[in-house]
Amino acid sequence: MNNKTKQRIEPILEMYGIEKQNFEDFLSACPYPLEDLQQDKRQEQLVYWRHLGALFATIKAGTVTDGAKLLNKNHATLLHSFKNLECGYPEFFDNMELINDECEKRLYNQSIDKRILDEKVNKLALDVEKLRNRAYELGLEIEINYKLID
Repeated sequence: MNNKTKQRIEPILEMYGIEKQNFEDFLSACPYPLEDLQQDKRQEQLVYWRHLGALFATIKAGTVTDGAKLLNKNHATLLHSFKNLECGYPEFFDNMELINDECEKRLYNQSIDKRILDEKVNKLALDVEKLRNRAYELGLEIEINYKLID
């Protein structure tokens, strides 16, 4: 992310406690499909979500201009969204709670996936060790390289 973009959105990120949340968390929490956010619909709730989408699109893309492309908007529209986010409307905080929930689910699932993968790798490593020992008993010479995961 370039410095200009970082300076522009950092206060907003702090205001809403955004650290690990990402564009995918936003899309999972948002009740509207990306296509609706990319259109010029003016439903009040959709507009609140679009403003948050502008922020997360910018985080993902790295610049306001590229974030605008993700949402099929002009960069000035995203700057306007940032201005609205700085106002701290309660709806933004309510929507951020939903995004935070999605982020927590994603991080939890990633930790479970990693743990399951680690367990499988360690089981395979033990199986390889058993095979190596059995080969030794049979007088076979084999070379297998692996690393146990802690």
